[in-house]
Amino acid sequence: MSGNTTEDAEREWKALELELNPYGPQRVPLDTAIAEKHARLLALRPASPEKDRIPDPMDRDRYWFDIALLNELIAAGKITPTEVPWSTKYAERMWGLKLEQGIVSQTANVDLIWALRMPEERAAQPCLLFGDGDAKSFADGSHRLTRQWLDGKVSVTALCVADADMQLVRKPL
Repeated sequence: MSGNTTEDAEREWKALELELNPYGPQRVPLDTAIAEKHARLLALRPASPEKDRIPDPMDRDRYWFDIALLNELIAAGKITPTEVPWSTKYAERMWGLKLEQGIVSQTANVDLIWALRMPEERAAQPCLLFGDGDAKSFADGSHRLTRQWLDGKVSVTALCVADADMQLVRKPL
């Protein structure tokens, strides 16, 4: 009698991922059964080692930004981002999002099922940007921005972190 082993869990989440294809086209609104299976998939699948790590666009082969630490510093009041408007068209351009005849598709790697089923309060949280002046880069919130785009929002409020503050979360590879 094997019980629920790590191997069993891995087989199950891989099978669910194949069945659901969360990065492929999805019907809008999302079917409840798909949402429930997706919740199971996320509960079983190990966290990605790339979660909360984004490459430094100025030196992507040597440095990355720790987004989890950035969020901690913002919550602790040690970094004060600026609120800025951000167009949801960014999601459309960057991830190739299309919504046609009730089907959302993309050319990128956004988990569309998560974007469709995430709780409203999570979807409403601001995305993170970094940069000074007009030069801004997207740091975190691809699923939230995708959801806002799907919900028909034209612009959202994002939090922009100054480049100097981003150095506090810059790490060598």
